[in-house]
Formats: sequence, C-alpha cells, structure tokens
Amino acid sequence: MNTFGQIFRFTSFGESHGAALGGIIDGIPAGVLVDTEFIHSELRRRATGSQTCSDKTKADADYPQPECTGSRACSDKTEADADYPQPECTGSQTCSDKTKADAYYPRPECTGSRTCSDKTKADADYPQPECTGNQTCSDKTKADADYPQPECTGSRTCSDKTKADDNNTDSNKTDGNKTDGNNTDGNKTDRNNTDSSTYSSSRKESDTVEILSGVFEGRTLGTPIGFIIRNEDNRSEDYTELQHLFRPAHADDTYFHKYKARDYRGGGRASARETAVRVAVGAFAKMMLRQYGTKSSNSGITVEAKIVETGDIAQARIAGDSAGGIIECVAKGVPRSLGEPLYDKLSARLAYAMMSIPASRSFEIGKGIEAARMYGSEHNDRWNADGTTENNYAGGVRGGISTGEDIVLRVGFKPIPSISKKQTLLSDKGELVQHSIKGRHDVTCVFRALPIVEAMMAITLADFVLLKSACSHFN
Repeated sequence: MNTFGQIFRFTSFGESHGAALGGIIDGIPAGVLVDTEFIHSELRRRATGSQTCSDKTKADADYPQPECTGSRACSDKTEADADYPQPECTGSQTCSDKTKADAYYPRPECTGSRTCSDKTKADADYPQPECTGNQTCSDKTKADADYPQPECTGSRTCSDKTKADDNNTDSNKTDGNKTDGNNTDGNKTDRNNTDSSTYSSSRKESDTVEILSGVFEGRTLGTPIGFIIRNEDNRSEDYTELQHLFRPAHADDTYFHKYKARDYRGGGRASARETAVRVAVGAFAKMMLRQYGTKSSNSGITVEAKIVETGDIAQARIAGDSAGGIIECVAKGVPRSLGEPLYDKLSARLAYAMMSIPASRSFEIGKGIEAARMYGSEHNDRWNADGTTENNYAGGVRGGISTGEDIVLRVGFKPIPSISKKQTLLSDKGELVQHSIKGRHDVTCVFRALPIVEAMMAITLADFVLLKSACSHFN
C-alpha cells in the first residue's frame, strides 16, 4: 500500500533515482493556512539532519553561532541574526573587515590572523574550521577554492564534501551514545547536539516542493493537494555493481523475490529518499494541528522529536561502518478521546506509522518495554485531581484512547546496511561475494529521521482529530 490514513490520508509515489517524488493529500479541511517556507524548512531538516534556528543547544551557549544548517541562506536576514549575531555570511565581510562579531567570537580567525599551530581552547571544544593559511589539505577540491573552510578535520576527510561545505554551515558535535534532549531555553530544544552533516550522505537535493493543486491564496481549498519534489542529484552509476547483488539487512532480496524485478539504483522504492514526501505531508499536518486549539493548549498540537541514544557514530565512520539509534517523540496539546477501541487504537496506529519508516526496528509508548519489568504497584500511576497522572507512565494513551496528557513514544533505528567496510553480499544467482559498497551513504539515519518521526506522528494525530470532529470546514 502506498496510501496512509483514513480521513487525513496521503498517497506517495516515486523512487530514489526516478525523475521525481510526489504525493497527493486528501481529506485536509479547507481554510488551513499554508506556509510554504515552513514546508521547505522541514525538508531541509531531513536533508541535513540538522537542527532548526529555534533549537538552542549547549554548543549554542558556548558558540552562539552558526545560524542553523540549511535553515536559511546567508542572504536571508531573520530573527536568528539577533540570537546568533555571527558569523557574518561568507560574502558579507572580508577578513580585513573586523566587526563587533570578531570581539564576541574570535574564531574562526580570518586566514592569516593566526597559524594552525596556535591552538586554543576553542579548537579543542569545536575542532573546525581548521586554519586555512597554514595547513594545506592533500585532498584539495573546488569547494576548498570557493570556500576555504572548513579544511580537513579529524572527523572526516576532505573528499567527504557535503552541502554543508558549500553553504558555510556548522552544526554541533557529540561523542555518540547518549545525547541531551532537555530544554535549554524555554521551549527551545536540543534536537541533537551533533554535527550531523559529517555523518550524512553528500547527495545534494534542493527538495523544492511544487504544489500543483489544493492551495489558493495561502489556504487549503479542501480539495486534494498534489505536489512533486524533483530528484536533482542522483548518481545511478554508483549502484551499477549492485545490479545483481543483495545487500545484507536490506530489502534488495525481498523486493526481488516478491516482484521478480527491482530498481537497484539506490534501493528504488525501498530507499529512504521516499521519506521526503512524508516530511512534506507532515508539514501540512503540523500546520493544521497548530491551528487546532484545545483546552490544554491554545497554540494547538505540537510535535517534537529528539535523539536519546546512538551508537558510536564517530567510530563507525572511521571504520567504514554505520550505527543506529533511538528517537523519542512527544506530542503536546493533544485532546482527550482520540483513538478508537480495539483495532483502531491510537497507540496501534502510531506503532503502524512508525514501523513504516525505513530502518525502524522497534516501537514503544510510555514506559514501553520497561513496564514489563515493573510490578503493578509501581506501574499503576497515581492520579492527580485534574485527571492527569503523576508520571504519565501510559505515554498519553490508555485503552488506545488519548488521555489529554503528552503522547510520548520512542522508535529504534537499525544501522544503515550500505557500508564501505567489506562484507558478504548474495548474488541473484545464489553466490556469496565479498564486496565493499561504494557511493554516498549516511553513517546513521537518526539525524534525518527526526523530522520523519515527527511527520508520521503529526499525520496520525491529524487523521484522528478529523475522525473525532468530522468537520467540513476547519476552524
């Protein structure tokens, strides 16, 4: 099935290396305000696995820049400038133009202002960009000429050029394992304290959404919304060697045996590239939900995900390997009574939604598997007078119906199968072949998965909101 949902439902189409991806959203009410910039900002989060400008992190406190990776172009002056007054974008000042920002944040020094041997505390805490004047990288590329930083760091080789290099985008770093997802500034959250661009594929897609129908003068019409996202940077030749080989832990063989044919270029329909459509649809769902006021939240229903655990991503990258991780997603402002008894429980539909995401391997809600290890006297949450519970062990759903408390779920993701480390692949003739997979592949999927998990949560909640209200005009 390529369709998800009952009232708020969408159908997606397209493959990783086809001309385009696309979707049709049906059932969204008329009158929902549509913010196309928000849709594209969500897709940029998926493309880079990066945080948004509203996400305050520990790195931001130490280094109140960069403006968020991929969240805006350097020419786009926004509120982020007030929060992060530097670095001025690459073209906005030359190294001879000293500004107040230099005093606030004297790194990276302009080329020639210090040598690479002048190591400072900042270098240790935030090891890039490396100096440009005193260190030459053996792997010089066009990107070095156009934008001579970051030079090579210990975390990646210069040949691993990504969109972040071209756009002058710094993210934040982590040592893998546990990541801090606690609020650090009001409602601004550390979604992931990691330089995700280091661990993401260098495939560069603009992910521009072309809305074909269903939106007029900035609002939904209540008619089907059609859109496409064109593929612009697919390199099918990278997959020629996999034409007759099945990767371990991948859907190559299952698609082949089911359909007697498969698109080996990037995994075809099994590629996570299809999730760009989910994120775009999720953006529509989020726009609808944030306009849905409830007694518990005048700002509507909000959805936010964070990484709570990863493998040793840095070590996996060095070894030509990959790593998995766990994402937690929380929905706030959810009203009571969403969900149907027995076979259409909210918890069941959320599990269905999350387990449809490529590479997802586990799902739990509330205390999850930990509840199986508790006594009833421990798990029986104490009531508050207003009908909420002290600890929300149920994760916002009891009997398959929402309680009005935060919905809290976690999704586990497996390591990505496509690794450069040599491994045994199976040919379509039944032969075992030692092979090192080439091409552009992520070290982990958890950074890109953040907006995907949020999207599937938002889409599921939007569907149940409409099932509950069955309204013809959105108010």
